[in-house]
Amino acid sequence: MEILTIAFAISATLTLLTVLFSGWEVWTHLLYNPEAGIRRYIIRILIMVPIYAVTSYLALTIPEYKVYFETIRDFYEAFALHSFYYFMIEFLGGQAVLAQRLLSHKQQTHHAGGFQLCLSTWKMGPEFVAKNTWGILQYIPCKIFITVMTYVSIIFDFYGEGQYTNPFVAYGYLTVLLTVSQTWALYCLLLFYHGCHEELLPMKPFPKFIAIKAIIFFTFWQSCMISMFSRFGVISESWHIRCEEIHTDPITGATTYEHCWEPAEIGGALNNFIVCLEMLIFTVVHHYAFNIEDFIRMEQEKNHGDPAKHSLKENLVDNFLLTINLFDIRDNIQEAQGPLLTEMQRLALAFDDPTQPLPPVAKAPPAAPVLRRPAESSEPAVTHRSLARQYDLLPQDSL
Repeated sequence: MEILTIAFAISATLTLLTVLFSGWEVWTHLLYNPEAGIRRYIIRILIMVPIYAVTSYLALTIPEYKVYFETIRDFYEAFALHSFYYFMIEFLGGQAVLAQRLLSHKQQTHHAGGFQLCLSTWKMGPEFVAKNTWGILQYIPCKIFITVMTYVSIIFDFYGEGQYTNPFVAYGYLTVLLTVSQTWALYCLLLFYHGCHEELLPMKPFPKFIAIKAIIFFTFWQSCMISMFSRFGVISESWHIRCEEIHTDPITGATTYEHCWEPAEIGGALNNFIVCLEMLIFTVVHHYAFNIEDFIRMEQEKNHGDPAKHSLKENLVDNFLLTINLFDIRDNIQEAQGPLLTEMQRLALAFDDPTQPLPPVAKAPPAAPVLRRPAESSEPAVTHRSLARQYDLLPQDSL
């Protein structure tokens, strides 16, 4: 039996198990997760694993459409990163609440990893939240641009998959652009996690952060490494994968293989097979990182241990429709474009923190003078007759 047939069977089994286990995890959150604000983000993150598995399996079994399936997978990766960031934002009460909290009593978080040499410190508060938000959101339009350019370069035959050093193909340029954008997004996510670590402790952020970062970062560099192996001969045609014609010399017994897969095709198939295996592992990781019991426990603590407030199942259809409603992305972008704190909030926080400059307050125009009638006194009015009476200048009968 050809090795590719065995790979198809194994990857199909792994993908099926991944879809079943992840589907069960999504189902439990749809039914029992009491946190309506963060439920949709959690489900979108959980769906990332079966999408990776299914698209990798399809790319393995239908290699002529491999680039399209891998593009879908990569695009959802950016969407999942956005969902994870706003999952944390929603848990912390929203951008405005978080900015106000960081501005009022949070210790300054500094850049690391060499970025402190070229970047100024982002002050805790609106600046810290806004710049991290844009640092993560930029990954989405960058992914869209790379997707479009990938399709265009394939149509006009200058994609050059695996050709990193060829300046006349698009693959090397797109890989560099994707690497820079992805690295910056993951760095901003790491900086945000470090700056808000104490506030995120109740939801156990470390396994969640590792789960999302490992899928995005590890699978990307894995594909780059396998592509380099294909480029430099570690993976070669001598593997004899999917050969169309096989001739055996009746005298010498030597076998001749023809029209076999090229190294780039073998490397792509190997990468997709490994991803199918890894996604089953990440299904187990997601089960512990986003365990439904943790969110039920947090809701109980919020409601002072009252189980009745989270035991009722909400409408399954409504929860599902809320999850697939993507208009929140538009709302998030619009929110990121505007100021996170109002002038009144900044003024109040500046009075609480003397290190913060007071926002400029416009001087009110001078009020016009108001003419008032003199108030009536309870004392009797002083007249000439009263003065004369006081000094006995008038007879009593004339009063």
